[in-house]
Amino acid sequence: DIMHVGVDLDIFKPYLKEKKERLRVVGCGTLNPMKQPLFFLEIAKKIPNVDFVWIGEGDLKDDILRESKSVSNFQLLGNMSHQELANYFANSDISLFPSLHEGFPKVVIESMACGLPSIVFDRYGPEAVIDNETGFVVSNEEEMIEKLEILIRNKALRDKFSQNAIKRAKEFDWNKIVKQWEDILIKAVENK
Repeated sequence: DIMHVGVDLDIFKPYLKEKKERLRVVGCGTLNPMKQPLFFLEIAKKIPNVDFVWIGEGDLKDDILRESKSVSNFQLLGNMSHQELANYFANSDISLFPSLHEGFPKVVIESMACGLPSIVFDRYGPEAVIDNETGFVVSNEEEMIEKLEILIRNKALRDKFSQNAIKRAKEFDWNKIVKQWEDILIKAVENK
């Protein structure tokens, strides 16, 4: 049995959205090559009528600040508390995770719990995301951009994925997960 990490659904939940003029695509993670924040920035350049925000710190920060100087629809924000992150996710529209490798990406579930459809790569099989139901699971960069453009254009699809994502995230509720861990540990102790 694979045991998952859980997500705190008291914090990560769909908050009332603030009114904003443009759609916001959010990425989150350490600024390192594995997470591909520079590719995220490249996508921002290709889709100038949408706002792109990356949340996180790391070694690539200087490169990204330099590369993004002329990109008016891209913003780099530092690390946030869980509560700030939850509010930010809830006030965004799509989460884009161009990461090449992950263990179990908790931040994907956290964004789903806040109602965001996600686009992720299939290379590390993030099982929280169900393709064409809570978002898109894609196999290459071109497809990631293509699916993002579909979601940007199609509000009905975003809304559908959003509702499905909130439901799906409930399966990773910490309270449920803790109970599963307890059951496993009790069995292990009894079997000694």
